[in-house]
Amino acid sequence: MRTEGWESRLTEMIEDAIGMPYEIGVHDCALWVCQVVEEITGVDHSAAFRGRYSTARESLCIARQIAGGCGGLREAVSVILDVPERPPQHINTGDPLLWIDDEGVEHLGISAGGHRMALLTASGLEFIPLYLAECGWRT
Repeated sequence: MRTEGWESRLTEMIEDAIGMPYEIGVHDCALWVCQVVEEITGVDHSAAFRGRYSTARESLCIARQIAGGCGGLREAVSVILDVPERPPQHINTGDPLLWIDDEGVEHLGISAGGHRMALLTASGLEFIPLYLAECGWRT
């Protein structure tokens, strides 16, 4: 269930992320997506991993643990949110999405409306077409 005024908070969170430095374990794609979801739903999903990693390798180990020993970020998100993944075209604005880059690295982002995904990367906040997402989850 979304809280009243979630649309404006989503816009603010996206605008605020533009100038924030990326830091694994502090302000990375997973933590940012959890912050956005918490802002629009009131539910914090980051307790399972917040403060438990400071490198990409450690984050992958945490994701694998959350996913029951197999899989990665994709499977961990399904466990944490306790909802099945869906095709990107079935995702609503404000829902989390998974994108896999050219090197096979998984990244989380948020459906930002307008058929695009807001994605926090080491280069800063980026927007990519929604159709490039692998899957998403309704929150």
